[in-house]
Amino acid sequence: MRRMASDPRRSNWWELEHSWWLFMIALAFGFLTWAAFGYIWVRTKAHEWGVAAVAYLALIVVSMVLLSHERGTWEVGVGTVGLIACWAGGFVHGLAWRGRALDLLSVDEDPRLRAARRRLAQRTEAADLAQANPSLAREAGIGRDADTFGGLVDVNGASAEELAQLPGFSVELGRRVVEVREKIDGFDNVDDFANILDLP
Repeated sequence: MRRMASDPRRSNWWELEHSWWLFMIALAFGFLTWAAFGYIWVRTKAHEWGVAAVAYLALIVVSMVLLSHERGTWEVGVGTVGLIACWAGGFVHGLAWRGRALDLLSVDEDPRLRAARRRLAQRTEAADLAQANPSLAREAGIGRDADTFGGLVDVNGASAEELAQLPGFSVELGRRVVEVREKIDGFDNVDDFANILDLP
């Protein structure tokens, strides 16, 4: 998603507010670098952030193990370099990837995508309810028309006109569904519906 000046999700304040994870790296002296990268990974599901989080966690653990050796040994020196790499290197790495993180986060916060996710979740919940407890689903109005909870339509009760309003349905297909439904006394399930009507 490209940054647009009129996009309130990408104002300077928004960018600062969504860059707090960089402060986690700086203020925790690198000990939480893995958590900062992990936060972006959890929020965006972008795998490269997860790989970086695991790598920084491994570096912290190895550095701490090396630092537990007796002072003045090479292990302590390598452990110290590892901690500095987690702190300074992690901060520079975070700054370098900050733009990518903000792009991913702004997509994650797009109200249209959130609304679509909410509709999909409702549709899944409505379908599960219709299968588990059909009488409760009918009482809740699920399946009466696409405007009810979940946006599901009962193909065994909808008119040809209601079916024609569904994505991918035409008036002709709606009429065909009603004709076939009346001949076979209703569809038993979605597969039955698709097979009988010879849908892809």
